[in-house]
Amino acid sequence: MGTKFLNRFRCTASRLLAPLAAGALFAFMAGLSPQPALAQGVDDPSKVFQLEGNVTNESSICFSLTANGAFTATPPCSGVFTLVNFGANTDDWANIASASSHAEATSYISPNTSPAEAINSGDDSIFTAGGSKDTLGISSGAWKWKNGKPQAKDDIEHAFAAAYTLPGTVNGGSAPCGGANQPGCDTAIYFGMTRFDNSGDATAGFWFFQDGNVGLAGGTLNANKDPVCSVGSGCSFSGHHSNNDLLIVSDFSTGGVISSIAVYKWSCGASTGAACDGGGSLVLSQSSATTCNPVTHSSSFCSVTNGTAGLQVPFGFLNKSGQITLDHGELLEGGVDLNVVFPGGLPCFSTFMAETRSSNSPTATLSDLTPPVSFPLCGASITKQCDSAAFVNDPQNGSTTVQYNFSGTIKNTGIGNLSNVVVSDTPGGNTVVSGSLFITQPDLSGSGGVLGPGATVGYSGRFRTTSASSTQPNTATVNATSSGGTAISPASASWIVSPQAGLPASCIPSPGALAITKECSVAVVQAASGGLTIRVDIDGTITNNSGVQVTGISVTDNPSTPITLGSTSLNNGGSTTYSGSYFPGVCTNGANGGVCDFTDTVSAQGTGAAGTGTITSNNQSATCHLCPAGVCSQSAP
Repeated sequence: MGTKFLNRFRCTASRLLAPLAAGALFAFMAGLSPQPALAQGVDDPSKVFQLEGNVTNESSICFSLTANGAFTATPPCSGVFTLVNFGANTDDWANIASASSHAEATSYISPNTSPAEAINSGDDSIFTAGGSKDTLGISSGAWKWKNGKPQAKDDIEHAFAAAYTLPGTVNGGSAPCGGANQPGCDTAIYFGMTRFDNSGDATAGFWFFQDGNVGLAGGTLNANKDPVCSVGSGCSFSGHHSNNDLLIVSDFSTGGVISSIAVYKWSCGASTGAACDGGGSLVLSQSSATTCNPVTHSSSFCSVTNGTAGLQVPFGFLNKSGQITLDHGELLEGGVDLNVVFPGGLPCFSTFMAETRSSNSPTATLSDLTPPVSFPLCGASITKQCDSAAFVNDPQNGSTTVQYNFSGTIKNTGIGNLSNVVVSDTPGGNTVVSGSLFITQPDLSGSGGVLGPGATVGYSGRFRTTSASSTQPNTATVNATSSGGTAISPASASWIVSPQAGLPASCIPSPGALAITKECSVAVVQAASGGLTIRVDIDGTITNNSGVQVTGISVTDNPSTPITLGSTSLNNGGSTTYSGSYFPGVCTNGANGGVCDFTDTVSAQGTGAAGTGTITSNNQSATCHLCPAGVCSQSAP
């Protein structure tokens, strides 16, 4: 009954959305003091998100914060309530549930209720086995999951997430950002969770992984799309930890201090894959007792639960008491300024998972979970187009190749800077001429070597192939790393030479033709029988103006006669001679004033290189006379 969350993915230029389920670990657990409040925070009501303890969007609310959570009321405000005005473009979880309501979002986990998994049911996906602890590796720990019914207070009903660029801030401060020669703006990650029952305290955790392969392994999906594990000891997880994977831990509470939040990083140095997973450790990065407060709005990271009961949930909700509205302590939400957590550059998170835990201890037993879903923070797109194509002949041997000139654009589709942006190319089809591939790499020198969020940069290149008839794609691929050193998923674009649909005319090389000349003369010769007969001698020149090497050249004469060729192969621009003779039976035009004319027509053809097919010439005719001009009657030419 019910489902948990829907993963949606879009790519636009400016912002990225992501869920909170943030728990709490106290600063003294790692000997750290609370993060000092900065001038601007993730809970600033004028910025991008409404952290006020409900899931709906308002233009303004009456707000009050106590130890029992965040309380909201409709203006006008009185008593302990303070008026909070929200920015016109701020989002809340109701917006995330409706794709048409948050045009700035690029990646998000929606609180919508399909598809996901069961709640209040033995079909739920839960953690099992002693290796399922946040301090242990995903695959090497090893984490295990099975189907079972968690405690009602730990049963996740919705989990959601969003990430945005915070306008006008750098590392939590007030320095300008995003302008010319200015550092990029901070990225804030927002997270949230609703639970089935508020009858006891619970701790929530939110993982943001860089490995896109993290997921539930060894199971299947039933008709309701619920994950099913049939292994009695539990099924495994796929994927590994990466250095700087992020875990946020915070508390649901029915009383007492509810604002504690702890931020952890997975630390494994330069190790990757299984080595990072098995050899890494969970390290406390920041912790704070600060509760999100849109009145003071100075927190770089904070969380809050709802104190108000009866809150509307426009994306669907049902709690243990049968209510379709949120009771107090059934919503947890918060935000973290990632640039404060990662001042050296943001990791490229790609996967999100929410969990509930037995306590806020790092080694707490894990309870309910939401199956890991795609949540990309970093990415790039690439285009590739053919600009022109031409035949290129090797001056050494006359062989013909086709040179294609291409270009394209790379766009940063994430919200963190990309560096080490490199384009590679794989010309498809026929043999690529060795050494002919050349790429002018993107020039990022004017931006300090980085491609900022939403920014684009061009590249260009060329290559030669032995044929213009390839049906294989010519593919360009972009690779890059985040400013935190994490590689993005490569993106590719391609086009196909043939069929030529979609290619501009300039990219469809068309060969020229052969040119042929002809001359003739008439001779009177003694035939073998002793009589006299007439012989027409022909000759001329064939020139290759096609642009490609032509082989197998032949000449056809009408009337038909054997032809002798100086060469049957011509490089572009080359020429050869031909000759032949025939014995006419009649005059072409009949006797005219005692003059007999003989006319015939020749043409040449051959096979063009680089897949260009048959190359032909024009038809060339010549007329010669039995007697020269001025020798025969006055009417003769």
